[in-house]
Amino acid sequence: MSKVVTHYIYTDASFAHQQKTACIGFLVFRDQKSHAANIFANATLHTSIISEKNNIRAELRSFILAVNSVNSDPENKLTVYTDCQAISALLSRREKLQNADFKSLGSGKMLSNADLYQEFFALNDSVNWQIIWLKGHKAQGDRTCDDKNFRYLDQCVRKSLRTYLKNLKDI
Repeated sequence: MSKVVTHYIYTDASFAHQQKTACIGFLVFRDQKSHAANIFANATLHTSIISEKNNIRAELRSFILAVNSVNSDPENKLTVYTDCQAISALLSRREKLQNADFKSLGSGKMLSNADLYQEFFALNDSVNWQIIWLKGHKAQGDRTCDDKNFRYLDQCVRKSLRTYLKNLKDI
């Protein structure tokens, strides 16, 4: 039997509405010591630019990509941090969404995020995770270790999107 490893994962997305473009990113700590001490040199940072319809889809894509990137052993435990309330509340909405076949009760149309909700729920059935919601953009004096880790990722994601959009204008 392999040793259970806990990964600490932070996910975020920054979305540009006019361009329908997002930068998604995640930060992974593979040990508790580096995580608790905010040692970013020991963490893995990933950012990528994607086209997307809305911010929630971008947040979900970031979350799913992050979990898939570290989930090689089903015995591993994942602690996933997000500032996206839609993600943190998704499990509580699962039964209602599935009973409605991921369609709007009013119009009967498929929900715009249905594909990602289904992927999220499939992951939930195979991954040992805990999802922790963090309030984004806290004042410096109120930040915990987790808030500092999230802020680092948030700054990287925002900077990456700004740089991408600036380079588009320069073309």
